[in-house]
Amino acid sequence: MQGDVGHEVRCGSDPAHGGDGHVPQPGQRLPEHRVLVGPGPAKTLPCQPAGHAGVLEDEHRVVEVHEPVVRHPVIDRRHRREHEQPRPRAREAPPSLGFRRRGSHASVHAHTGRARQVRRSSGISSPIRAGVFRNPSVLRRSPASTFPRLLLLAFLALLAGCATDTKKSDQKPAPKPPVAQPEPKPEPPPEKLPRVMLGIDVLEAEGFKAIAGKRLGLLTHRAGVNRRGETTIDVLRRAPQSKLVCLFAPEHGLEGQVKAAESFGDSVHPPTGLPIYSLYGKNKRPTKEQLKGLHAVVVDLQDIGVRSYTFISWMRYTMEACFEAGVEVIILDRPNPLGGLKVDGPPLDPEWMSDVGAFRVPYVHGLTMGELATMAKNAPRVLPTIKDSVRAKGKLTVIPMRGWTRSMRWPETELTWVPTSPMITTYDAIIGYAMIGLGCEQTPWAQLALPAGQSSPYPTRGISYPKKTPEEIIAALEPFKIPGIRFVKRETRGGNGKPNAGVFVEVVDWDAWRPTELSFYMHKLAEKWSPMKLFGTLTSGQQRTFQIHVGSTAWYDALSKEGMRVDPALFVKNWSERAKISQTASKKYWLYP
Repeated sequence: MQGDVGHEVRCGSDPAHGGDGHVPQPGQRLPEHRVLVGPGPAKTLPCQPAGHAGVLEDEHRVVEVHEPVVRHPVIDRRHRREHEQPRPRAREAPPSLGFRRRGSHASVHAHTGRARQVRRSSGISSPIRAGVFRNPSVLRRSPASTFPRLLLLAFLALLAGCATDTKKSDQKPAPKPPVAQPEPKPEPPPEKLPRVMLGIDVLEAEGFKAIAGKRLGLLTHRAGVNRRGETTIDVLRRAPQSKLVCLFAPEHGLEGQVKAAESFGDSVHPPTGLPIYSLYGKNKRPTKEQLKGLHAVVVDLQDIGVRSYTFISWMRYTMEACFEAGVEVIILDRPNPLGGLKVDGPPLDPEWMSDVGAFRVPYVHGLTMGELATMAKNAPRVLPTIKDSVRAKGKLTVIPMRGWTRSMRWPETELTWVPTSPMITTYDAIIGYAMIGLGCEQTPWAQLALPAGQSSPYPTRGISYPKKTPEEIIAALEPFKIPGIRFVKRETRGGNGKPNAGVFVEVVDWDAWRPTELSFYMHKLAEKWSPMKLFGTLTSGQQRTFQIHVGSTAWYDALSKEGMRVDPALFVKNWSERAKISQTASKKYWLYP
């Protein structure tokens, strides 16, 4: 607010203003003073002790007086000396309630006590700059006049706080900036597994329950793998509650690289340090010492469905040895590559049982390893070297496949063929072995296969005869009208790079095809093209080798007597009828539809 010039302040100590002329002492309270602060009537206020501020007030404003109304002369001089030194310019205080930024400010002169008007340009610091108020104390208001304003300030602050809180509560928190996430790795495509689960796959899928808590031996070879291609050795070694103690190797060795009919000794498996006991050396079956401490021997061998292929023979020998020693046999079953419906060829006469004829079944038997083992365990006289009482007490466990049916041939299983021997490197080689193998036995006929260490697109599928061209061979075979096959001229190159011409035998009708039939016509032609009776001039050892493979004494007798005049069709018809009987009898041991 702005006052008028000429207002006066009258104090009870000033005679000029009606006082008694008494000079007050420090600390003495004055009776009263009058302050003229505007056009209104003067008011009388009690004087304050020296060193305290007076209060000027009217109906418009309140002014605090910061200089003492009455000063002691000594104190006053000392106070002036202290303030004669240059002082730093006081910082202007911001405007606040009760003060105006512009206008006049009433004050009391330090010497006369008269009211004076100081023109203020900005805020409350103008009197300080003018040198009027030299008391360093802070301006203060009377509590009576300050309380309403403080109450108003508190109320306004409360309203402002509530508004701020409401605004904050209405606002959603600012979203955090997105954290850069690493690029997700592309998920690998789902593993495509063959549709058929092998016995080893089923064993693992069932948590290795069949071998839990057992010390194991394993009869296996290179083709002993699961459907992912892991070796059975590795799979059994990770079985949690069993221990693989030793390995047994059949013909061709554990890695399948040993030539046919070539023996080998014991060794150590380099990756694992396990002992490998040879079953194609001085021993054909596990010994009691080798079986000592074992709870079971696991058999995982891939057969080809042909009687003279020796893996089924070593399975039988192992069963006999284990049953005698009281050791369990566990068969991990595998497919018959030719399927379970193709049964063909001569049965095995009992006198010709051998390593290449351990079961008296047709040459192409149509059974899996597990089914043959089931038959050997349950049928009398199938295990001829042990008594039936020992066989009956023997413990056999077969882990069957999943997903395999009898109508499935190897390509339909979606499994990868792993070579089982140096010659049987592909599924086509199996067909050739079943169809041509017997025809080449003890005859000049030769299977067209390249030397070891090289591959052939048609192993064991080509045939040749000394001094006969492919055209002559085809001309001699076609008149027999063998069902299901046809003959095609093919060439392959031998190890010396020279072409070998021969005849490729192609299967054109699987259902009509009888796998062994061609071999007996090859025997007939060998008698015809030989300068002398071929079979009549064989040594006893050659005769035996021929007999144990073919298995039929009647056929050998007919060849040796009749020579080229023999009629294979009569024998083929007889064998086909007997094969059907054998197949019917074996159905009780089937594990698959």
